Amino acid sequence: MAPAFAVHRFKTPTVQEEINNSVSKFLASIEKRLDIAANEKKQDFIVINVEDLCHRFSLDVVFSCFYKQPDAIDFDADKDWWQSYIEEFLRGFRNPLLKLAFYMPSLQPLSRIIIAYHPQATGLMKVRSYIKQQTVKSLEARKAVKDATQRGEKVDPDNVLLKDGSRYRRNMIDYIIDQFHDKKMTANEYMASSGFLFQASNKTSSDALAKLIYVVAVYPEVQSKLRESILKDGIASEYLSWCLDETMRLYPPTMVGCSRVTDRDIKTSDGKMTIPKGCYVFVSNCTIQRLPEYWGPDADEFRPERFAESLRKNFHPIQFIPFGAGSRRCLAADFALFEIKQIMTALMKRQASYSGMSSHREWVS
Repeated sequence: MAPAFAVHRFKTPTVQEEINNSVSKFLASIEKRLDIAANEKKQDFIVINVEDLCHRFSLDVVFSCFYKQPDAIDFDADKDWWQSYIEEFLRGFRNPLLKLAFYMPSLQPLSRIIIAYHPQATGLMKVRSYIKQQTVKSLEARKAVKDATQRGEKVDPDNVLLKDGSRYRRNMIDYIIDQFHDKKMTANEYMASSGFLFQASNKTSSDALAKLIYVVAVYPEVQSKLRESILKDGIASEYLSWCLDETMRLYPPTMVGCSRVTDRDIKTSDGKMTIPKGCYVFVSNCTIQRLPEYWGPDADEFRPERFAESLRKNFHPIQFIPFGAGSRRCLAADFALFEIKQIMTALMKRQASYSGMSSHREWVS
């Protein structure tokens, strides 16, 4: 899995182009709504369901960069099929055994059987078909490159014209496919890893993006400063990184920062409790990332400057863990941050003004 999410993998021209295309679709959808408001309703503003639009953007990036399905998501439909599928699938996840399996790995084989017969398993089957399709394409590309090389022809292995007239363009999933073709993982590991890309890379990143847009909307002074910084430095804006980190501190995309199994009996620092060996321990992001002893008396306030390097170097190692910590840190973290920065840079370069509908500064989910 790790090679697919290496920074140099998702900064290749092909992946950059795919993300830029998703950004363009996002912006075009907003422009279309503005045109409708101006021409049909005689309004110079629109109200947007940011969570809905951000989820479509994130899904579009996933399908384009991981499964080579750039037309899977409809930005203009009242309800996109994949978006509806995910929402229904998550709502259907109320089986107590499935919930228990999340905390007890020994039950996971049984949970997979339940999922396979779940009414909402249609989407999982579609994702599997995309994976199989790209696996075949990858083999065809390998053969085409080998044949061309034997004929003494020069060919770009990352951009190959196949016999059926279609073009193979290497993107992020191909680094996992390579592991399978080279017999470095089993078929089950391969399908699980490829499917994990879908599960791990859409809802969490879209939630983080939606909340960042929210705080930018309700803090005009932050919006102004962020736009100025982005116009000057683009995606490399330091203030953009601060704003994103501060958003994830207050509104972490996942509630559990990291989990571990104790390898010995551990007594808490106050001596009041002993955690036995073999216990599953879960850490709450929401609690740690708002503790006044780490963040000061204004821990509940949105203040991006607290992430300035001069202050950050003094952080406790697990004071800020939106993507987990240590060797189990989320593999897709850097990719998620990159795609969020791409879309925010494009949004802030527009001369539009974004404002929240509520005067109070609380996130309502």
